[in-house]
Amino acid sequence: MHALTSIFAHAPWGEVSPRYEALVMDDKVCSGLPACWTDPLAFLAEGKADDGFNVRIESMVGAFGRMVSAEWWRWQVRGV
Repeated sequence: MHALTSIFAHAPWGEVSPRYEALVMDDKVCSGLPACWTDPLAFLAEGKADDGFNVRIESMVGAFGRMVSAEWWRWQVRGV
């Protein structure tokens, strides 16, 4: 998990805890990787105020996709 933690690390959002989960999409079971940061308010505030937010997230997700040789990927923000 250390490699995943370093991919998704961004100090202003606090510590990150990535974990694997199974998702059902289009009637197929797919791998998912929720990344949860300890400061969700900082995450949401930066997403609203920073034009580079999408680029930062896409860079993280792209690095993860290259790591696991994913054919496709997408990301979403979920408030929990």
